[in-house]
Amino acid sequence: MVLDILITLFLSLLVIFLFIKPACGFPKSFKYVLTAIIIFNAFFSCLYAVKKMTPADIGFSRGVTVFIEVLIYSGHFIAAFTFYRVIFVVLLKFFKVKNRLTDFLSLKNTLCAGIILILSTTISSVACLNGFAAPVIKNYDIEIKKLPDSADGFTLVQLSDLHINAVTTKEEIEDIVTRTNALKPDLIVITGDFLDGTIEDIGYLVKELFSLKAKFGLYAVPGNHEYFWGYRKWLDFLSEGGVIFLENRNSLIKNESGESLFNLAGVTDKASLRYGEERPDRKKALKGIDSNLPIIVMSHRPKYGKKFKKDADLILTGHTHGGMMPGLDLLAALGSGGLVHDLYELDRASLIVSRGTRINMAGPLRIFNDPQIVKICLKTHR
Repeated sequence: MVLDILITLFLSLLVIFLFIKPACGFPKSFKYVLTAIIIFNAFFSCLYAVKKMTPADIGFSRGVTVFIEVLIYSGHFIAAFTFYRVIFVVLLKFFKVKNRLTDFLSLKNTLCAGIILILSTTISSVACLNGFAAPVIKNYDIEIKKLPDSADGFTLVQLSDLHINAVTTKEEIEDIVTRTNALKPDLIVITGDFLDGTIEDIGYLVKELFSLKAKFGLYAVPGNHEYFWGYRKWLDFLSEGGVIFLENRNSLIKNESGESLFNLAGVTDKASLRYGEERPDRKKALKGIDSNLPIIVMSHRPKYGKKFKKDADLILTGHTHGGMMPGLDLLAALGSGGLVHDLYELDRASLIVSRGTRINMAGPLRIFNDPQIVKICLKTHR
């Protein structure tokens, strides 16, 4: 939390003193407006760092919330471009290069500042609007050793990072439920981050997930966001609606005849450490597992899911939102052990990182990165 606030303050000061102030051609009144916007953005960024609250949680409408997010991320992109601009200026001075490029990159050059402003606002606007796109179906055929012949063709659907919040519409969740049920899954799993809000505010929306239908049930693990909003209350609420949470434990999935098909295991999220809840525990999650059958593991974070690479046959994760967009995906890779989106082969395990079924209102950014409903067809290894 403290680190997030320090980064926010650093980025704000960077924009004010190395972008706004030096730009000679910007009118004073315009500079004052930009400075006020940057301070406004810093307030909301710090609010999220401390309280995990977005403009939507304060009570702003969807349109206003998106507008504020566009302003916030415009400021972030300006900071990023300004940072690189300063580096180039320093390098050019160090090597004593003086040409048109030097003049253009100068912090006093209004044209360069204007291009950065327009480019940052455009990228932020496009990314935020794309964040609300409907999910696409992503199909995988995964061959698994020791998978019984009777489980060949078993269909598993993964949802992840739904982030149901105060400005989510009932129609959006109904659409996801309809798309998922149309796939006629044998099993549905949700790999965390169901929601952002309290039961009182968004319980009626989350209830729409209880209409998800799968032959062998609906299983889940918590993400970090469940802990922000009263984990135990939400766990009881979702469990009463038919969602089976695997908190560092496993379950044997059987068919209608009672034949065992595979093990399904799940772990909690490391955010639990800050809220006095059970920390993720790989050994506990695998305790009593039937080693003669395949093992499928659910972990919200890919980095923790990677710990199962020598134990599991298939690992299902989310959290990264697919890296959100080019450039930011490199930062996401740093925090997720290099696992950002789609399919990875690790030792004996196939690991899938969902790009997320919806988007977090704290960062509703998507460019070249569709939200997903993941459909997995299990195949017997030949």
